[in-house]
Amino acid sequence: MTQAGKKPTISFVYRNAEKVQLSLHALKIDQVIDDLYKHLEGNPRQIDRSALDVARIGSRLVNENQRKYLGEKIDEWEEVLQPRAEHWDTRKELTMPVSEAGAYLLKATPGKGSPSWIVVWISDTALVSHQLKAGKLFYLAESRAGAPLSGDLELFGYRTVPREGVKAVLKKFDVQTRRIKKKIGADGAVLVAKEELDSDYQWMAVGRSLNGGRALMGFQTHRWNDFRWGELNNSRSYGITDRPVYRPEQQVHFKFWSRAARHDLGDVSLFANRKCFIEIHHQSRGKVGELTNLRTDEFGGVEGEWSVPVDAMLGMYQVYLKGDVPSGSIHFRVEEYRKPEFEVSVKAPDEPVQLGGRIEAKVQATYYHGGPVTEGRVKVKVQRFSHSDTWFPGGRWDWLYGEGYWWFGQDYPWYPGWRKWGCVAPVPPWWGGQRWTPPELVLERDYEIEADGTVRVLIDTSVAKLLHGDMDHRYTISAEVVDSSRRTIAGSGSVLVARAPFSTKVWLDRGYVRPGETVNTFFSARTLDGRAVTVEGVANLYRVRLGDQGGVEEERVKSLKVEEGEEGAGRIRFKAPSAGQYRLSVVLRDEKGNEEEGAAVFVIRNVNDDGGRARFNPLELVPDKREYKPGEEARILVNTKLKNSTVLLFVRTTGSVAEEMRTIRIQGKSKEVGLKLFQKDVPNIHVEAVTLVHGEVVSETRQIVLPPEKRMLSVDVLPAKRRGKPGV
Repeated sequence: MTQAGKKPTISFVYRNAEKVQLSLHALKIDQVIDDLYKHLEGNPRQIDRSALDVARIGSRLVNENQRKYLGEKIDEWEEVLQPRAEHWDTRKELTMPVSEAGAYLLKATPGKGSPSWIVVWISDTALVSHQLKAGKLFYLAESRAGAPLSGDLELFGYRTVPREGVKAVLKKFDVQTRRIKKKIGADGAVLVAKEELDSDYQWMAVGRSLNGGRALMGFQTHRWNDFRWGELNNSRSYGITDRPVYRPEQQVHFKFWSRAARHDLGDVSLFANRKCFIEIHHQSRGKVGELTNLRTDEFGGVEGEWSVPVDAMLGMYQVYLKGDVPSGSIHFRVEEYRKPEFEVSVKAPDEPVQLGGRIEAKVQATYYHGGPVTEGRVKVKVQRFSHSDTWFPGGRWDWLYGEGYWWFGQDYPWYPGWRKWGCVAPVPPWWGGQRWTPPELVLERDYEIEADGTVRVLIDTSVAKLLHGDMDHRYTISAEVVDSSRRTIAGSGSVLVARAPFSTKVWLDRGYVRPGETVNTFFSARTLDGRAVTVEGVANLYRVRLGDQGGVEEERVKSLKVEEGEEGAGRIRFKAPSAGQYRLSVVLRDEKGNEEEGAAVFVIRNVNDDGGRARFNPLELVPDKREYKPGEEARILVNTKLKNSTVLLFVRTTGSVAEEMRTIRIQGKSKEVGLKLFQKDVPNIHVEAVTLVHGEVVSETRQIVLPPEKRMLSVDVLPAKRRGKPGV
């Protein structure tokens, strides 16, 4: 898809040809849509699935010869080609002589070769949809920067209804259709109620602006996510045992707590004094024990004990809580202790090894009476895995929201040098987000054990540096030792291989800064395995400006004093200069003379600054601070790449449905938005922003954190004895 006003560029790949004949025709998309409607409203005996997909118009023209949809010829011309020798593929960029919105069929015939076709779409209008509490929102906008457009929305739906009895002899189903038409006002938005968009129908949406623009959404089912906004709670029963593994004849002590995950209840338990019972199941034998006539205490807790029978089967056991409380379960194992005759250990370097160097590992087999295993064979297997260094400075609520939940920084791969000094923002747990390579078998061989019970293993990482020099690695060494009595014991170890001696992170204590405020900036240096590095460093503040060609230019403002702290961390404090975009660079040096740079790009702004001289990602959401409390107002900075963009802000969204939508019209590239927070928002809410950038729909989601301060419980774990013996 290309934005209207710009001539599309098409890549043409060829061999041997010295010229190519090109012809360009407009396509009659409105007729395609009208014929689609007529086809379904005619209650066909068989639905033409090809006709339902407007995007397949190119295939229909070329393969099915449906030339009635071919409009006027726009142009016909010839391009000279320069083929590469030896019949290699050659690529040439072809510029189309058209920039008006519409769909076009480009035909290319190279010399005496076979022709090829491509459909090129040029857009000036876009249609965005999102479910709200009150219904389905459709937003019609110009596709460059999302400005709203007035016009009409037409929804066409169809469904198939199977015939029964005698009627099904000649025809298996009937096609039922519906049309819905809505006026779109000056705000570009129209809301369609749930009862209008029947979820049994497949719906196609066509938005038309008053100036003739058109946007399509292909057939889809609008399933309604009836989120229970008034019942934001989840009841759970959580249990623990006093240890994970038991032996026969030991006592298993367990306890459950039943609670509702609501932050407006105080210390009241909804499950106090409730009847319940507990069942104990073995993984293969089923139920083996039961505790009945139990009642929860005032806090919704219940506990019990169970004696493991002397003849109990080994394996996994499950404890189930049932009754007038939320169901819950925990598990434990029953095992017998069997003392091995000898142990196998793999000793690898404690610190990460420089990529390209050699790893020396030692496998050691020792009898428990103290002597080495002198006779036997060792099977060693070495594998390489990709490793990601994704650590973030710790936050108070990492355990609840995840590491880096507060991170303000943005990913700026377009910024010169960012891949070296920048930090990739946290990604959701379900999204890997990092480069990954399959495990690679580096070494697998058998060794004769030495007289001292050891085997030395050398691993060369130069191949990994050659093939994967832009990532870190983890090598695992596993060893199986078979002694003279044919007993087999295994051991394993691992070592990290790093591109750099250490990495540096730099961050601010807030999302953005006001001129004249004291800026608190922090830094931390760690090795790949998370160890702190003793460092000293220098810091420089740079003003960021856009050059004439849109590139980034830096001007050094001043050097800053670095306050070096403990464990590779420190702080930099300075008074914020005038409004603008800045980069704070910190270069750290360790005791061995290795230098690494970390930096943070941030904004200093007055409330009404438009950010017109800065460069941002297509869309950014930056909260003013890490955490909030009910009753406060979250100030969110909305940044866009294009000037004068229109942004749709969906508040309290669950990903599929939002509580409300706000239209944010930005003068320039930045605007602050206030969001009032309430007790119901504890522990967090999400806001989602959507805009258009040159025909592409761009979205960004941000978590707003309201920690449950009053629900914190301090827990200390103390051992019953300072020392103990195995099995006691």
